Amino acid sequence: MSCNIQLKALRRTSSLRRSERNEIGTSTSDINSLVASDCVGTREEPPPCDATIYPTKEAESGASLRPATKDAVYMRRHANLLHCLCLIVGATIGPNVFLAPSVFIANSTSVWSSTVVIVLCGAVCTIAALCYADLITAFKESGGELIFFYRPLGDRAAYIQVWVALIIGRTGGAAVSAVAFAALLILPFYPSCLESPKGLIRIVAATTLLALFYVNCMSVQWTLRLQVVFTAVKVVGLLFIILAAFVTICQGKTEILQQSLAYRVEFEFSRFAMEIFSIVNLFSGWVVIAYVAEDIKNLDWTVPLALLISIPLITVIYVLINLAYLTVLTPEEMLTNPAVSTIFALRVLGEKWAWIMPVTVAISTLSAFNGLVMGNGRLLMVAARLHCAPEIWSMLSIKRNTPTAAFLTYIPICLIMIHIDSLTMILNQLASFAWMGVAMSCIVLLIMKKKVPDIERPYEVPKGFPISFLIISLILIGYSMYLKPVAVAITTVVALSFIPLKKFVYDKVIEKWPQLLRHGERISLFLQKLLLVVHQEHQTY
Repeated sequence: MSCNIQLKALRRTSSLRRSERNEIGTSTSDINSLVASDCVGTREEPPPCDATIYPTKEAESGASLRPATKDAVYMRRHANLLHCLCLIVGATIGPNVFLAPSVFIANSTSVWSSTVVIVLCGAVCTIAALCYADLITAFKESGGELIFFYRPLGDRAAYIQVWVALIIGRTGGAAVSAVAFAALLILPFYPSCLESPKGLIRIVAATTLLALFYVNCMSVQWTLRLQVVFTAVKVVGLLFIILAAFVTICQGKTEILQQSLAYRVEFEFSRFAMEIFSIVNLFSGWVVIAYVAEDIKNLDWTVPLALLISIPLITVIYVLINLAYLTVLTPEEMLTNPAVSTIFALRVLGEKWAWIMPVTVAISTLSAFNGLVMGNGRLLMVAARLHCAPEIWSMLSIKRNTPTAAFLTYIPICLIMIHIDSLTMILNQLASFAWMGVAMSCIVLLIMKKKVPDIERPYEVPKGFPISFLIISLILIGYSMYLKPVAVAITTVVALSFIPLKKFVYDKVIEKWPQLLRHGERISLFLQKLLLVVHQEHQTY
């Protein structure tokens, strides 16, 4: 009789709730037995997060709301400084550095001017990253810009950010990374990349995508270890190119380098602006650290230190790799060849061992892919926690403490996007949207400094940092609007369309057909039993 009463109460709620039989939450074994028997205690629905509230005293100190037990379900902090460095470096240095390094000199007037622009872009992105470090250590939550927008600006800005990321941005980025990996992996078997069968590329991409999502669902520790391995392979590949160029110079083969250093093109402001816009996009991967904040140990010092080390390191790598290619290939060859690293390997290693480079590049591509997948799961988890997405996405696996439901949501969308041939071009057209998010984050930081100057902030940047980057990002966005007005207009319309859609779904459809909520609750409960996921029992932010 008691079980039947509890089951009826459970069906009136939207999800599987934690038991309140004690002060520290239900253990994993208890939850498993309760799920199996359908006899689960209920608790009162927590009030929705107030968008006007800034970090609380508990959040400021990093303290939890209640003590955690060994079996409690919550996000464990597994990522140390090394993991953070690998996440940032792996997500930032993409396959373009191997396949199309001509981006460094495509619009430059000389090799030296491209070097200056790389250093300048690295300094600008370092300023932006330190602004993010200020926000991350203040809020202490995963989710990136979603959290930054939600707290001071309300749920509309957060709602736009998460749904655009799910349907277009971050899902498309994962699909592009999977296709790039597959194309590089089969390249040794098909000498001409253009002749590689698209069907085989898509099969390998889909298999890789499913494998990485599986690893992310199974264990955070596995994911971080793989990230270290993938990033190490990428750095080794880059060091090989740099050392090979150094050996070439030591052998006295400097004719091509001298020809490259003599390369000159007449200065044009439009080309210079395009060069800055192209190179600064190569640094955009550092934002991944904001999406995994709840996984990081010693957050208050690890995040700023990781950003201060990684972005200057990436800047040095970009400068050296640009010069290294130019010791073996002329600027004209770099601008006309689609796979520069393979040609570099052919000239340095010979035809017998040149296959090592595309395989190395393929494996290194997984570091950006893995970091993107990891951040995507946290984004949906936090969005659901803030009531900007279905509640099931906020729940963690009982056994593995990973946002399993959130990860599984991405899989069908990514599998569909793999079959879109023009996906890379679409994402390039929408690059300005990412910088809009960074600019908005700088505005949020300025708002916080003015409205809540007294909150505890373990790491704080001066006001000049967000103001400087805000001016620079507005210039970049303005130039993007001038260069691609149609793409920017379409991006804006698509983003703003989610606001009336949200109002229509919640205020019209559900109000007219309230039974849809009951069906949704049944589906949510079924998925909880199927996936064995529950609400987070212990808050680490």
